[in-house]
Amino acid sequence: MTVQPINFSELYAQAQRGPNGQVFGGSVMFPARQALILLQTLLVYKEDILSNDAGAYSIADNMDGGTAYWAGINQTKWITTSRPADCSRTAITDFTVTSSSKALCNRHVFLKLCKDSLASQLNGLWTAFWGKGNDVNDILATPEGSAFFQKFVEKVVADIGNDFAVTSWFGNHPIIATTITADPLALPAATKTRITNTLTTCDGWLKQIDALKTASYPHINNNIDAGDFNDYEYTGDAIALIKGLDAKANADFDEAMDGLRDQFMYPLVFVTKGIFNRLKEQLTDIYKDIPSAMNYAMNGQLSNELTPELVGKVRNDALLFDGKLVIRRSDWDNVAKSIGFVHHRALMTVPQNLGIAIDINNNGTSYDGMGLVITKSMEPDQGGAYFLETNYKQATNIFSDKYLVNVSTYAVYTP
Repeated sequence: MTVQPINFSELYAQAQRGPNGQVFGGSVMFPARQALILLQTLLVYKEDILSNDAGAYSIADNMDGGTAYWAGINQTKWITTSRPADCSRTAITDFTVTSSSKALCNRHVFLKLCKDSLASQLNGLWTAFWGKGNDVNDILATPEGSAFFQKFVEKVVADIGNDFAVTSWFGNHPIIATTITADPLALPAATKTRITNTLTTCDGWLKQIDALKTASYPHINNNIDAGDFNDYEYTGDAIALIKGLDAKANADFDEAMDGLRDQFMYPLVFVTKGIFNRLKEQLTDIYKDIPSAMNYAMNGQLSNELTPELVGKVRNDALLFDGKLVIRRSDWDNVAKSIGFVHHRALMTVPQNLGIAIDINNNGTSYDGMGLVITKSMEPDQGGAYFLETNYKQATNIFSDKYLVNVSTYAVYTP
């Protein structure tokens, strides 16, 4: 997925004038199709939650008063009887519905781009990028400056999407605060502040899942042995780990998995990179005499033998094994490594069990409708700076913990 070029001719611009008619500011509004193009790229990690390619997420479109609501009909089993001999009928009426809700949390992005601060970091060869005379304050005064601004906006778009997805998984997880306090990577203070501000506004799925790691939830309360990993490398038996998930599932999940397979659908298993790489290593070693396995080992290309019905439809970081669609979550590892904690996990669920809500219109593709306001200041002491701002609300929810199986470990990294 790539960010498409923004068509600046479609932007709506409005000047702000004081009592004397002097322009003191203004704003530029992106229409939906241009504004995200903003947030068309949801993740730097190439995983688009709102386009929902693997069917993992349940996207709420029922929101009221700052709360998102999800609902679903429970199983309707044992409803067939023998036909009555007379005209009387006994209707079955005890159907049940599962519903859940989650308060939306406020998200805010506000950035300032000053051309002079950029120019001061570049050498004289970049002088031609900037305008002459009073145009020196406007980064859009030259084609080169406009292109530079375009790249900046694209980077902002990707990072907004990245923050959205990272928060959807790791928001308010206790390992974040613990790691920031321990600071094993000696991160700059400003970086730690920004990480904290981003990841402590909303609860993510992993925070909700790990809060259930108690004796009351044996299908979730499972740990990876310390002897099965070495920092970020998983050294245990990944084949046994993935196969063993079925035995940890409760009866409802087990029945749901059978139903999925009958429909040629698959339970989803999200795994950290170390587990995925170990699984791939073991499979290609065991089946090394099969050409498709060799092709996967050498080129990373999937073939029909390894992923029937999925070739060309699923990313190369997913494969079908033991009747499950195993998906590598490289973004989990990227977060852990960049902050400074070790994380290994295999999380199995059914499609659409992970609820996500965002208070913008969504047409099932990506962030259609989320606006970004770009304001250029005309104040002399601002040097032609541009301000970028967007606001939205989001929430995540586990629709039913019955349809989860979790095996995991996490701890602060020790250099």
